[in-house]
Amino acid sequence: MGRSRSRSSKRVTPSLGRYYYPSVRRISVTRGALSPYGYAKIKSKSAARRHAALDRAVRATGNPLGIYKAVLARRNFNAARNPRVAALMRADANYVKRRYGI
Repeated sequence: MGRSRSRSSKRVTPSLGRYYYPSVRRISVTRGALSPYGYAKIKSKSAARRHAALDRAVRATGNPLGIYKAVLARRNFNAARNPRVAALMRADANYVKRRYGI
């Protein structure tokens, strides 16, 4: 068995007595955040159209890592409910990762 690794080097104790790790970041997902760029109803779109929409989103925001994380977070929400869409989103996240060198 291997050693367990801590999440952070410092553990912070607030007044309530619960521990939290400041280095762990939560990603908030806003519903429809990528739809203005054309990344909506992806089940019926081809890979080329989905990738073009993600490219538009990266160009508009200038943040490929943020788009990558947003797609992965949406994928996690859809994983149990709709595995086919989750698989498409995983492929799209990998596309962003490869294209922009994340």
